[in-house]
Amino acid sequence: MPMSLHIENKGLDAAEPGVLVACFQEARHFSPGTRARFGRLAARAARDCGDDGPDADRRFDFVITHDRDLVIRAAQPLLDRLLPAT
Repeated sequence: MPMSLHIENKGLDAAEPGVLVACFQEARHFSPGTRARFGRLAARAARDCGDDGPDADRRFDFVITHDRDLVIRAAQPLLDRLLPAT
């Protein structure tokens, strides 16, 4: 749990938004506190759809899924781009 919180908080502290792929063994582990943290991460890293007008009316793209195969297909190209530290 401490490592998960550390990784999530690093995403909130980063200068540039990143991608966070998370896995929860059981839905009960996606607690209200976790939901709030992920909401903050999504607000920081969600893609702007280009709407004009008041902030409360603007739209952003984001995805939350529980489909393991979809997550693997989405994450694999990103993971393939990671290079080992030199």
